[in-house]
Amino acid sequence: MALLVAATVLALQHGDAARISWWIWAGLTTLTYGAREMLAWQFRTRPMSGTPTTHWLPAYRVATAACGAVWGLAGWLFYPDGDTVGQAFLVVILVGVSSGGIMAYLIDPPCGRLFCAGIYLLALPGFLTHGSSFSVSLALMLALFMVYISLSSASMSHHLRENIGLRIVANQRSQAVHEMAERQALHIRQTPMGVVECDIHFRVTVWNAAAESMFGYTAQEMLGQPLTLLMPPWERERVVHVMRHLFVDGLAQNNQSENLRKDGQIIICDWFATPLKDIDGRIIAAAALVVDKTEAQKNLEAVHQLAYYDMLTGLPNRRLLLDRIEQAFALSARQKDHGAVVFLDLDRFKTLNDMKGHSAGDLLLKQVGSRLRDMMRSHDTVSRFGGDEFVVVLEGLGDNPEAAVMGCRQVSQKIIAELNKPFDIAGFEYQTSPSLGICLFHAHDLSVNEVLKRADMAMYQAKQAGRNTVCFYDQTLQPQLEARANLEAELRHAIAQSELVAYYQLQVDGRAEVLGAELLLRWRHPRRGWVSPADFIPIAEESNLICEIGEWVLLTACQQLRSWQVQPATRDLRLSINVSARQVEKSDFVESVARCLEVTGCSPALLRLELTEGLMLRRSQELIAKLQTLHDMGLSLSIDDFGTGYSSLSMLKHFPLNELKIDRSFVSDLPGNTDDATLIKTIIAMGRNLGLEVIAEGVETSAQFEFLRQSGCMAYQGYLFGRPVPIEAFERQLAERVTAMPV
Repeated sequence: MALLVAATVLALQHGDAARISWWIWAGLTTLTYGAREMLAWQFRTRPMSGTPTTHWLPAYRVATAACGAVWGLAGWLFYPDGDTVGQAFLVVILVGVSSGGIMAYLIDPPCGRLFCAGIYLLALPGFLTHGSSFSVSLALMLALFMVYISLSSASMSHHLRENIGLRIVANQRSQAVHEMAERQALHIRQTPMGVVECDIHFRVTVWNAAAESMFGYTAQEMLGQPLTLLMPPWERERVVHVMRHLFVDGLAQNNQSENLRKDGQIIICDWFATPLKDIDGRIIAAAALVVDKTEAQKNLEAVHQLAYYDMLTGLPNRRLLLDRIEQAFALSARQKDHGAVVFLDLDRFKTLNDMKGHSAGDLLLKQVGSRLRDMMRSHDTVSRFGGDEFVVVLEGLGDNPEAAVMGCRQVSQKIIAELNKPFDIAGFEYQTSPSLGICLFHAHDLSVNEVLKRADMAMYQAKQAGRNTVCFYDQTLQPQLEARANLEAELRHAIAQSELVAYYQLQVDGRAEVLGAELLLRWRHPRRGWVSPADFIPIAEESNLICEIGEWVLLTACQQLRSWQVQPATRDLRLSINVSARQVEKSDFVESVARCLEVTGCSPALLRLELTEGLMLRRSQELIAKLQTLHDMGLSLSIDDFGTGYSSLSMLKHFPLNELKIDRSFVSDLPGNTDDATLIKTIIAMGRNLGLEVIAEGVETSAQFEFLRQSGCMAYQGYLFGRPVPIEAFERQLAERVTAMPV
């Protein structure tokens, strides 16, 4: 600008010709500076991901050199010839412009040099051509200044570029740190884990949104508060000890603790804490990631409960019991004393199930488990072994065997006395009794399975001794129980190998004419010979084999009835079969009967199902519906062994029955036993009043037959009329009776 003013002043001094040169020079100045500014604008507005600037910089340098040349042209055009003051003024202006250019273009030294070169290459000739010593001196001074300022600018440019580079790096690092801090803050805010920091005095300094949700306190409420605010009283001392250990040792700590929410709820949290250190390595704070494990802990406890505890009673199950017995063995070995396993079975539990249903049985089991748990010592184990069986593990009975036996007996008597007390089963008062078997152990002298097996044997002995009592293991029992187990295994084999045989026993009316028969089961063992039903039927009932056997009996009976239906002499014979309570309780029992009738094509009116009196005592809606369906299908129903249970007139009215079968135990002493005689007359009269047929089994003498006939009994079965025989012999009996009838 100063040179522009000086050029204007000089042009005015030289008259019109100079003013024309001035306009030319001003035009060139405008063009060159305009071109340079246009290039600068293009650079500033270029897209950051646009074309590279490799071609732009040479163009910008050329424009810069042109700008310098314009100023040099001004020095040549407007040189004040003969005016030393004007010449000195011109030199000062040119030095100032070149110095300004050098400083302005320090970032790119070639631009500064080109700018100065443009000035001096055109200005110097103006000084040199006039030839005066003063102008030559000015020219030399201008040249020396050019060299000096060029050298100085190189060093200054280097430092400037270095400073700019450092500033850029510093800015980049600052930006990276800022972005990292923002990401960390975002992570702390959005992480699903609680983030908690505290100072060395345990005061909270950081509290994120997850911590707010976890503990119920906002950040405003927790910042500055002691961390122990989150701890229930019983956890504070331990947690403070853990935190002090972290601050002293500087080691990360993993800790699970119970914590207190704002609403007072206890939650379980995992704390992963680590110390925070300053640049000198001093611990100044602690940071912790907190995870709420309450639901996970509940799920874990639920899985553990399902795996190791009985769902009905809440007592340890068989799996946990085995582990507890192993622990008892180890404790016995360390303390050198005795322990005992008490095997407990409820007497006549099935009767309650039959009378009131399984829900009543479940209530009894719960109450029995509760009573046992309440009366045992804290270190003893009460377990539900399965069904109506419980096992108690007694520890610390002393090193003297006699004293241990005495202690077991005292505990057993307490158990019996407690379980003899009435139980309230949904408003129904029920009394039961237990049978207990005990096996002592000392250290590891027996295996777990052997101890349980012996206690079970002793319990079986208590059952045999009359129930409601206790027995200790007796080695003489083992052969008997092993024989029973072998018989069960052989019975399974017998079913598969068709060793079971159907026998038939006549049923007659008051004139001894054949009404039909009862199908009875016999077992023809390849080694033992004939096995009594009294020996294998109870085993089948207990092992659930009775259902498989019952299906075979049902199919055999239907096939036999179908065979009789095609023969005129036997087509009206009825056939009775015994049906187990377990078989009736199966959900598909009615469907299996219907399927069997359909497959064989036999008449349902000729098939009679004999049900146990105990089953009828249940009187459940499901049972009544099943029996009604069978009755509607045309089958007739009978109560077997009537009089041995707890049947009542009201019970009989609820079932679609056709027949009452008097148990043989009431017939055997007739007619001499007046009590049995009175009872039988009552049963017969009750049956008649209800419109039911009455049949007596076990009739073996003519006197028994005559008494029953005179009392109004309608049908009879027993050795007097024929023993149970295979089908071939039975059909011969029928043929003989036909031929013996008078023509």
